[in-house]
Amino acid sequence: MANVTNQRGATADATNAVEPVDGLWDSAQTAAYLGIPKATLDQWAYLGRGPEWSKIGRHRRYRQKNVDAYVDANRHGRAIA
Repeated sequence: MANVTNQRGATADATNAVEPVDGLWDSAQTAAYLGIPKATLDQWAYLGRGPEWSKIGRHRRYRQKNVDAYVDANRHGRAIA
């Protein structure tokens, strides 16, 4: 089982996860990184929301840079000076 550090710096277990290959994450690793349930990430993909992903065979894969870009694009609130 791999540990993934999410955006808030917390470490989470990605169930049945292995280390990412060439920077590609599966849904469990991506959900752990974002700190959300895997079912939420799956629903976002179904609805065409969430971070960009690639289809490799029957598998959905995410790149960390795309996940981080999604997080940055969805910031709310004011920046503290």
